[in-house]
Amino acid sequence: MATRKAADTATPDTMTDPVDWAHHYWQEHGLQGDEQRFLAMSSLLRYQRLVVDAVEEALRAHKLNLTDYLVLMTLQLSENGTRLISNLARSLMVHATTATLATDRLQKRRLISRTPTPHRPTGHVHHDHGHRTQAGTQGDDHTERDRLRHGRREAGGR
Repeated sequence: MATRKAADTATPDTMTDPVDWAHHYWQEHGLQGDEQRFLAMSSLLRYQRLVVDAVEEALRAHKLNLTDYLVLMTLQLSENGTRLISNLARSLMVHATTATLATDRLQKRRLISRTPTPHRPTGHVHHDHGHRTQAGTQGDDHTERDRLRHGRREAGGR
C-alpha cells in the first residue's frame, strides 16, 4: 500500500501488488465494511505465504517438508523427546492422519521411532537420537540442526 499514488493511476491489468488490486476493486464495486481491515488481513496472509515458501525451499535441501520439520522440532523441544501422536497433531494444528503420515515418513528415514503404549495403539513418538539427529545428520555436530532452527543456509548460499 506504499504505492497508493501509483495504484490510483494504474489500471487493474497493470497492478502488480495484490493489495492494490483488491483496493481498486473494493472501491470500484462500492463494497461495504471495513476495507482497511480486509487489506491488512490480505497483506498478512500474503506475507505468511511468502515466508512459508522461503522456509519450504530451505527444507527441500534436507528432504523435509514443513510438517515433518515441525514434528522434529516439537519432539526436540519437548522435555523428554516424546509426544503422543494425538498431542503432536494438536500442537501442530493438523489432523491426526497428517501427524501419523509425517511420523511414518520420519520413521522410515530413521529420524524418529514409535513405541506402542498399552492403551494407545499409535503410542509415543520418540526423537531417536536425542539432540544428535536433526534433518538426517548423525553424530555430535549440531551445525545442521542449528542451521535449520535458525533458518541459515549453507556457506555460499544466499
